[in-house]
Amino acid sequence: MKKAASSQKILRCLTLFSILIGLILIGLFYGLEMQHIHTQASVALKNKIFNNENEKGELLPALSYVYTGQRNETDMLFAVEAAMIDDYQANKNSIAYNSIRRFQYKNEEVYYMPLSAGIAGEKISAEDGILLLYADVSFSVNLVRRTTWLLLLALAVLSAALIFMERRSAAALEQRDAEMKAFFANASHELKTPLMAISGYADGIRQGIVKSDEGLDVIVKETDRMSDLIGNILELSKVDSGAIVPLMAENDIREILYDAAGIILPAAKQRGIALSLDLPDPIMCFCDEGMIFSVVSNLLTNSLRYAQRCISVEAGRGVNGQDVWIQVLNDGPSISKADAAHIFDRFYKGEKGQSGIGMSLASEYVAAHHGQISVSPVEGGTLSRVTLPNSSAFGHA
Repeated sequence: MKKAASSQKILRCLTLFSILIGLILIGLFYGLEMQHIHTQASVALKNKIFNNENEKGELLPALSYVYTGQRNETDMLFAVEAAMIDDYQANKNSIAYNSIRRFQYKNEEVYYMPLSAGIAGEKISAEDGILLLYADVSFSVNLVRRTTWLLLLALAVLSAALIFMERRSAAALEQRDAEMKAFFANASHELKTPLMAISGYADGIRQGIVKSDEGLDVIVKETDRMSDLIGNILELSKVDSGAIVPLMAENDIREILYDAAGIILPAAKQRGIALSLDLPDPIMCFCDEGMIFSVVSNLLTNSLRYAQRCISVEAGRGVNGQDVWIQVLNDGPSISKADAAHIFDRFYKGEKGQSGIGMSLASEYVAAHHGQISVSPVEGGTLSRVTLPNSSAFGHA
C-alpha cells in the first residue's frame, strides 16, 4: 500500500512539475519577446535621432512622427496618435526630451520620444508644439500576445490530459494494489488448508492417535496438493509480471488432448466414468504445447469433479478454417449461471471447487494465445470450449 501511495505521489509531482515547467517556458517566451520588441523600438528611435546606421541589418519597426499642436486636427490623426499626444501633455513635466516612453492605447502599443528642436533638425514654432517621434509595435505585440494565449491554451489542454492520465494511473495502481493484497490473502488462506492437514496428521502419528499408513497417505496427498497450488500461484505471478511468453510451435492438438486425458484416466476409471475422445484427422495448430496442455488438463480435471457417467472430448477446425476449437462435455449437473460468470475469477470456488486457481490460469494461457475460453450450461451437463487462432493467422501476426 505504501509503495502504491509513493508511486501516486511521484506521478502527481511529475504532472505538477511538467505543468510548472510549461508555465515557466511560456512566461520566458513572453518576457523575452516583449523585451526584444522594446529593444528594437529603442534602437530604431535612437538610430533616427543620432543618425546611426543599422549595422546589424536588423528588421526594425518603422518610425512616424506627429506634432502636439495637431491635437485638434482629429481628422488628420490616428486614434493612437491623438491618445499619445494626450498622454504626453498630461505627463510632459516628467518626460524629458529624447527619452523613450512606452504607451498603450486599447489594443495598440507605441514607443515615443519627444524631440528637442536641435535634434528635430528644424525650427518648431509654438503653434506646431512638440515633435513626437514614435515606433508603432502594435502588430508585433499583439502577435506575441496571441501566440502566448495559444500556448497557454495548448498547455491547459495538455495539463488536463496529464491530470486525467495521472488520475487513471493512480486508480490503476490502487486497483492493482488491492488485487495484489487480495491475491496474497487468498493464496495464504489456500496454503493453510494443506499445511494444517499435514501438521495435524503428523502430530496424530507422533502421538499414536493416527495409524502411520493412513496418516502418511494423507500427508503425501496434501503435500502434492500444496505443491500443485504453489506451482499455480507461481505461474499466475509470472503471468502478472509479463514473464510468461508463449513458445509458439506447430503442434497436433490431438496429441495434447491424448496426453492430458491420460493424466485423469486412472481417476476416471476408479470412479466408473467413461472418457471418450472424438478426434478425427490431425489438427495442427501454432501454439505453446505446455500452456495448452495445462488448459486442457484443467478443463478435464474440472469436468471429472462433476461428471456422473461420462466425459466426452472433441476437437476440430472452424467452418472457415480460421481457428481450432476444443470441447469438453461432462454429464454432471449443469453449471449455474452464477458459477459460470465467475469460474475464471481467481480463487473463485464453485460447489465442489478446490483452489480456484486452475481455471483462472487456463483463462490467462488462452488469452496469451489471443483465443477464447468459456464454460456454459447445456442440456444434460456442462460444456467447456476453447477457441485458438489458426496457425497461419496467429503464427505470423
